[in-house]
Amino acid sequence: FNFNLRHYSMGLLLVRSATFLAGAIAFTALIKQFGTGAATAVGTARKSLTVMLSLVVFPKPFHVNYVGGVVAFLAADLVFLWLKAKRTTEAVTLPKRVNG
Repeated sequence: FNFNLRHYSMGLLLVRSATFLAGAIAFTALIKQFGTGAATAVGTARKSLTVMLSLVVFPKPFHVNYVGGVVAFLAADLVFLWLKAKRTTEAVTLPKRVNG
């Protein structure tokens, strides 16, 4: 193994580990401050932006499957939001049980 390559590799590993640690700390703080729903939404948005950025940085020929994927993602997101709103509304409108 080349000495310079080994140092470069160890440097990259150190940077990667530090960014993973920072991400885990930020995610944990997000959960503590805003709950799991917000943390999940932020994680999903981060992944979506990563995919979009990769398409910009590493251009690929356009394919109709990209449109289908975006439509499927947005449809799933809307269904999730609708179900959550429905669940919240039901929880508010249902009478509370009284023991006895």
